[in-house]
Amino acid sequence: MESSKEPSNEAWKKFLRRHGKATLSFIGAIAVAAIVAIYVFLRVVADAQTTGLVPVMFGEWTVGYLFTFVLTLILWELVFLVSWAGPAAAVVYLQWYKKSPEEERNEYEGGSHRGRSARRDNGFSFFVGLVWLIIVWTTGRWNLAFQAWTFNDLVFSLLTAFLRVLLIVGILGTMYVIGFLRKD
Repeated sequence: MESSKEPSNEAWKKFLRRHGKATLSFIGAIAVAAIVAIYVFLRVVADAQTTGLVPVMFGEWTVGYLFTFVLTLILWELVFLVSWAGPAAAVVYLQWYKKSPEEERNEYEGGSHRGRSARRDNGFSFFVGLVWLIIVWTTGRWNLAFQAWTFNDLVFSLLTAFLRVLLIVGILGTMYVIGFLRKD
């Protein structure tokens, strides 16, 4: 019989009984960070329009404007949110983790669930987006306003990006399977 290393519902109930105040504090800190993130987003949106970083009318936007806006947003979120919230969360978590008894840490650590959600996607959608940006760049649509795009342009460029990434993954997967079969 195989035993699961994932914490059971009972283990989490015990955790909440033991660390209820800390859990509520973490939830409060997450709420504050979310409010700061929303405020920074709204501030970047307002400043981007007034400074001329992006056009006010969405139909005049281009992929270049969108890319610049997203990079600017990421920069300001890093400066005003991640710069203090990330280190603070790490310090608080590590201090709390060090002070908890070893039996309790072993009870919650379980190996099979850690990082599971990160493995599901494996970056496929990220690479589709990256290939789409390359397709938009090479076809000369980077600085073409979205109002000049047709729905077919958008759908076919996204489909082309998806199929190209799928082709690359298929070729690499086939090479892996052939290599694996030759080993045996």
